[in-house]
Amino acid sequence: MGHTQQPQDAELLEMIRESASKFLVANAGRPPDGQALWSAFAELGWLSLPVESERGGLGGGLREVAVLFDAFGQHLMSHPYLDAVLALYALRQMPQLDAVREGIARVALATREADLRDPLAARSTIVQHAPDGSLRLSGAKRGVRFAQSATHLLVSAVDNPSGRIVWCWIDAAAPGVSMQSMPRVDAESLATTAGKWLPACTSAVWRR
Repeated sequence: MGHTQQPQDAELLEMIRESASKFLVANAGRPPDGQALWSAFAELGWLSLPVESERGGLGGGLREVAVLFDAFGQHLMSHPYLDAVLALYALRQMPQLDAVREGIARVALATREADLRDPLAARSTIVQHAPDGSLRLSGAKRGVRFAQSATHLLVSAVDNPSGRIVWCWIDAAAPGVSMQSMPRVDAESLATTAGKWLPACTSAVWRR
């Protein structure tokens, strides 16, 4: 059976649409600033939108999030909101979720590797289990959006020895993390990131 939209659902969608329109009109023509965008997303409640109410979010679903994506597309605005939604999904059972939802932690998704078609796969980025129980990440990613303004990286990696694809949470300012910026014509900056055996926290299994 199809979903029957309730009046309160329509009101929420309209509220999201209006807030998005006002924000995008006010910021039209400005170059993307990752730090300012994340702060605005948090203040407007957009980072709480896809998070379950039990975790302090608004419990929104695909329809509510799609309204924002539609607005961003209409205004041709480059933004890290897709990265935010994917990060919130990956971190839904982890303590880092609250920092992302509140806009304290700004996350850049580091998923792409050279000569790898699947952007969410991993081949040369490895996470190892050290004898003391800690995790160490090593590898390189390219085409990382909004990396320069990120406080943390969410990195796809191969877990050794299980072979599973996992998300790893990395401090972007940690010793050993290197970034090389690559400007684009739309004023957004991409980056190639690399690191050798960095401290990591596995947030979720992406693929088995």
